[in-house]
Amino acid sequence: MRVGKGFMGEKPLQSHYLVHSGDRPFKCDECGKRFISKSSLKAHLITHSSERPFKCVICNKTFKKWAHLQNHARIHSTEDQFECDVCNKRFAEIKGLKRHRRIHTGEKHTCNICGKEFTFIESMKAHMRTHTGEKPYMCSECGKRFGQRQHLNRHMKIHTGEKPHMCDECGKRFIDGRDMRRHLETHTRKNVKKTKSLLNG
Repeated sequence: MRVGKGFMGEKPLQSHYLVHSGDRPFKCDECGKRFISKSSLKAHLITHSSERPFKCVICNKTFKKWAHLQNHARIHSTEDQFECDVCNKRFAEIKGLKRHRRIHTGEKHTCNICGKEFTFIESMKAHMRTHTGEKPYMCSECGKRFGQRQHLNRHMKIHTGEKPHMCDECGKRFIDGRDMRRHLETHTRKNVKKTKSLLNG
């Protein structure tokens, strides 16, 4: 089998071959779902358990994922010392204050290819990749590449089986929040129809 992707090392290449072959040798004993790699299965197993192995050393709150603990840790960071002179909002780092000030000044970063304007440099850099085709974020499981980190993060949930977004109406779970919102609209339409039929007797 020939594939047109380049891989650094044998493991990513083997994982990529599994994507094409459809072979998923690692099976979850709880739900029967199968995975390409042992690491994907391991990450998926946490969704079945109540185990929360990552603990905050300050407040003892526990988390299922290391990334969630890292996000939480920010609330315990040193007191915000950089204050906006317009609205008095405070920031832990000067770069955060500088980014925030653009909201008040209206200063923009402009794409030199299409002229589109952005408040934040990070947004412009992500936009520039739509012109250049650059995809710096690579999935460690299958080798697929993405132009934006958020797209990679969403893709990784396919490998782990994680579905963090749940419909309050029926309990159905979704990988992506946008898919859940679209699903919720089906309940709204059904409820509107039901209400109309009741009113019309």
